[in-house]
Amino acid sequence: MMQKQDQSSDALVRVIMAWCREVRNQARCIGCGATLAECDRAREQNTDPTAPDWLGCCAIGNPPGPCTHEEDPTAVRRLLNKIETSDTKLLLEAIGPLHDRPRRVSTMWLLYQDEWWQPKVGPMLRIAEMDDGWRHNTAAFLLRRAPRLAERAWASMAADASGPLGPSGDMACDAFEAELDWLDADPEGWLCETPLYQALVAGLPAEGSRQRARLAERARHRSTCPRRHGDGTCTCS
Repeated sequence: MMQKQDQSSDALVRVIMAWCREVRNQARCIGCGATLAECDRAREQNTDPTAPDWLGCCAIGNPPGPCTHEEDPTAVRRLLNKIETSDTKLLLEAIGPLHDRPRRVSTMWLLYQDEWWQPKVGPMLRIAEMDDGWRHNTAAFLLRRAPRLAERAWASMAADASGPLGPSGDMACDAFEAELDWLDADPEGWLCETPLYQALVAGLPAEGSRQRARLAERARHRSTCPRRHGDGTCTCS
């Protein structure tokens, strides 16, 4: 009986996650009207080495910056109505109460812990709740942005160093300078050592292996699959 209830809870969560993905993927760009799914696909397929890594369906502003996608309020209301009429008891048993999850956090807080991921939309998510493809895509997303993230970390550390709790003593100052140099010289190497990245890739096939290549192929398809069913199952060959 307990196993059947657990299966029902898992199925309900998958359905609601699929609904959320659909609403998010259909969010329209305020500039060109493309959906977020189309924008993500364009970003992944962009081979222009001069294009910024954020470029998707279009650029907005002066100077140009990333586009903005807004979800359809009607679709959001329909989604909330569906969730309200679902078996919320099963849902809470499966994912736990949302109030035990951190609120939106800073990038630096996120990088230096190994339990949580912050999706673009929705509540904080435990890394243990993410499947292998999702974790692979998230780790790759962070790695592509390593230089930008290293710049933020450098600025944050420099600001902390100028305060009353900054490093003191020769050894502490030397260690601090060494980490700043590391951020500047090898942002990818620094990112790969952060607790967040380590948690995301834990248990994944080794980098460069055939199994990792197959996972990467499935993961690329994960965000653009046109045939996902309501429970999130992909039926593509």
